[in-house]
Amino acid sequence: MVKFLESLEKIIRLSLLSRRKVLGSLFVSFLTIVLKPLHSALSSSYEATTPGVFHGPLLKGDFQFLSPYQATVLDEITALIIPSDAYPGAREAGVVFKLDNHLANAKRSRNLYRTGVQLLDYLTQEVYGKESFLHLDEEGKKALLQMAESGKSTATNTEQNRSGQTAQSFFLLVKREAFEAFYTAPEGWQSVGYQGPPQWKGNRDYHRCAPGRKDDA
Repeated sequence: MVKFLESLEKIIRLSLLSRRKVLGSLFVSFLTIVLKPLHSALSSSYEATTPGVFHGPLLKGDFQFLSPYQATVLDEITALIIPSDAYPGAREAGVVFKLDNHLANAKRSRNLYRTGVQLLDYLTQEVYGKESFLHLDEEGKKALLQMAESGKSTATNTEQNRSGQTAQSFFLLVKREAFEAFYTAPEGWQSVGYQGPPQWKGNRDYHRCAPGRKDDA
């Protein structure tokens, strides 16, 4: 922080710098001081960093890919994206379990889901001083997700940065796949008044045509 203040003082003294250049320099300094530790924070395995982070109840289920912690975080995210109101929401539709089934086969998305959950926890620590995204209240969770969606936080580890995977791409991926999962469930159909594909339910007047019985008509 001392280095940051010294840099700030030097920047202000340079009268030839435009306001835009000053702000740009401040932003670079911020990234260097605050976001530099992210590489080491995200380089460690997810399982090694999360067991002691959250001690509350975790979502239970026979998950194929997600850990209970990851599933619980995604359950909170998807419930905020598709909340329950007059109609069922993501939880009622079992969106997290559908995402888990999807990730069991979608190898390309797995790493981004892992990194995205880690990144939310890291940002929670930096912004709110709490260790887990799950420790935030609803408003705090919404604010952090809005930050991710806007792309204001693009910090990822080196490997992820090379492939363009950021907090924004993680949130947008979860958002898109959550809606896809939701609208393939009957609960999602209900929210738009869709009763599902037509199915044969038999002839309502079939009893009139029973063998050996004359039609009433």
